[in-house]
Amino acid sequence: MRASYTAGLVVSLLEQNILFDFVAGISAGSTLAVNYVAQDPLRTRRSFVEFAGDPRLGSWWTWLQGHGVLNSKYIYEDSCRSEGVLPFDFQVYRDNPAQIQLGGFKMATGETVWWDKEATSTEAALMRRVRASSTIPILMPKVNVNGELFLDGAFGIDGGVPLSTALEHGYEKLLVVMTREESYWKDKQRFEPVIRSWFPRYPAVIDAMLTRHERYNETKEKLFELRDQGKAYLFIPEVMPVSSGTRDLRLLRETYERGYRQAQRELPAIQEFLDLR
Repeated sequence: MRASYTAGLVVSLLEQNILFDFVAGISAGSTLAVNYVAQDPLRTRRSFVEFAGDPRLGSWWTWLQGHGVLNSKYIYEDSCRSEGVLPFDFQVYRDNPAQIQLGGFKMATGETVWWDKEATSTEAALMRRVRASSTIPILMPKVNVNGELFLDGAFGIDGGVPLSTALEHGYEKLLVVMTREESYWKDKQRFEPVIRSWFPRYPAVIDAMLTRHERYNETKEKLFELRDQGKAYLFIPEVMPVSSGTRDLRLLRETYERGYRQAQRELPAIQEFLDLR
């Protein structure tokens, strides 16, 4: 639930009506991305704070039933319906002229697939791809999209930050939202035997999981270079009090508020970087 921190930035941008014409997201960032394009600050916060208290999110019992330790179908598909606990305003998303790119990792080939507005033309199609982009290996069941199996897009080309697609679309000035402190560098995967035993039929998955730290660290170095060149503004958490599995509501609320306060302090600099002042 590290996105509880960065949700504070997304809410701050929406409150100030700072709207981009290109948005990209991977993993938890895909939820932030679609909430941003749907211009829904309340859902942005609830997705990573209050929602964590829902007992239907999952447990080891749901994992034994085949739904995952985190019940991704409920989290990303069932909850977003009009009668669900996190209804999604698909009409606002659809009518927003902004381009969007959501990244997923194709298990068979190791390819990163980017889904745009055309690929997400219905609410069901959109949320299936958000789910695929966010599917943590082992803890969540793999996701079928048009006959292909997908896992978390963070195992793809950029190691978790959708930098390549923004550059390929020709953007030269980027606001990049990070979920780790500036001093953080990803270590080599410690659970190689488990990974190899879990995915014997998917060598591309094994390779991607064992080498993700290399791609993540390379991307972070590129981002620092872009920042030094004045081409990227990096929103980097001053602290990160939670892990990806945190479900303590008090701690998540505090983390959101920390992120929101940091975003409020940095908004003038962000607006100056974007030539909005």
